[in-house]
Amino acid sequence: MTHCLGIPEILRLVCSEVGRSSSLSIGLTCQAFLEAALDEIWHDLDSFQPLICCSPEDSLTGDEILTMQRVLNPEDLKRYLSVYAQRIRLFALHLGETNACLDIDVFSSLQMVTEYRFGALSPHLRHFTWPSPNTRYWRGSVFTEHISPFVSLFLGDSVQSIEMECCGEADLHPLHERSTIFNTKRLPQVKALRLACADPYEELATRYITSLPWPCLESVILHDMFFHSADPLCTLSKLQHLRHLEIADTEGILSAATNDASAAALCHGDASSFSSLRVIVIRSYHLWSLRAVLLFLPPTNVVEEFEAELETLSDRSDIQNTIETILEYCNPSTFQRLKWVDCTVPGATIPEESIDPELEDDVGDVDIWGLCKFAELNHMTIWSGGHITLQPQDIPKVVTSWPNLNHLDLCSMAYSDGRMPSLNHTHLLEIVQGCLSLRYLGLRFDTCQLTGEEIPPTTNPF
Repeated sequence: MTHCLGIPEILRLVCSEVGRSSSLSIGLTCQAFLEAALDEIWHDLDSFQPLICCSPEDSLTGDEILTMQRVLNPEDLKRYLSVYAQRIRLFALHLGETNACLDIDVFSSLQMVTEYRFGALSPHLRHFTWPSPNTRYWRGSVFTEHISPFVSLFLGDSVQSIEMECCGEADLHPLHERSTIFNTKRLPQVKALRLACADPYEELATRYITSLPWPCLESVILHDMFFHSADPLCTLSKLQHLRHLEIADTEGILSAATNDASAAALCHGDASSFSSLRVIVIRSYHLWSLRAVLLFLPPTNVVEEFEAELETLSDRSDIQNTIETILEYCNPSTFQRLKWVDCTVPGATIPEESIDPELEDDVGDVDIWGLCKFAELNHMTIWSGGHITLQPQDIPKVVTSWPNLNHLDLCSMAYSDGRMPSLNHTHLLEIVQGCLSLRYLGLRFDTCQLTGEEIPPTTNPF
């Protein structure tokens, strides 16, 4: 046991598993765990309380908003900076009613004491979440309108991920906007960005995206916004390192992009548009959102994965049109993964399948065989309202078209009301034997012919 305590990786793994509160107990109990425990305790910073606790008792005064009791000097921060600050990796400030805050004068003094160094209070920070200006509802407008310029105390060059969420009915704050743009512009290593800016902050989000160069940005997540133009998408299309684009389009974020055919055509005709994009994820109420981003892709794109989640139930034509759009805009030499899931709202009503499909209004199955052009396809998931049904004669086509499949799931989201599946266990075995890389198979099949005395095929890969 003593030898294990000499391995830092094991100590950090133990502390990460037990969490912050238990790490404190472990660190106080065993000296060997102290450093690993402190790393776990100080990994996330969600209030100013840790900084306050490290300050001398005679330096600050007050209950909810602390002010200076005397002049701050470098010695007051010595313990915090030398022991704790370098352990902070995530800053996500939550100014609740029980969390103490610092007065603006205290922030100004901290800047002077640290000689205005960016990120002086968390020099190795990796992830930063901007405090929303709407925190004024808890701490007063004067405080929150002026806190943004002082985030530079925590926001240093090591930051690689930024998250900003602005929502509610508060007025726009010019100082907050200028601070976000200025501080982000000086960060050369930002690789991940998440924006969630509902009304009335959409213009802030648009300017935030379009006014910065983003030289190293690899991942963008946009959530619940409404863009009034296609400019944000056009800006993103020029980022040379962008690999992951995820859009939660519950507010019509892509409506302007869909309506701006000229912008889409311009990006589509430019071979450098989305030159590194590998993954597209769209979550939406609206079917046209799925098509909007694809319109901006040039024929030489390198997209490997397209994932779509619709909160409503899709009909046959919806799925068919989306598949045809994917066929038109995705590159067959690179495309590998397709995932479609609809009716994702909890508690949503999913219709039952009719016993007689000829009585249904939306007759016929979705034609997925155009996807055969994607010979590199290794993952296909389509969960929808019973619009895809494989027939026995389709099994050889699956095996020959997608020999590299490791995940195939065509189970319907709808409940079957007595309709007998056309496939049986022999057809499943045929797929398993033909697709040697297959690790997951989701298909409805008829088990009535199983007797329990079947002999496994001698060529079974398992």
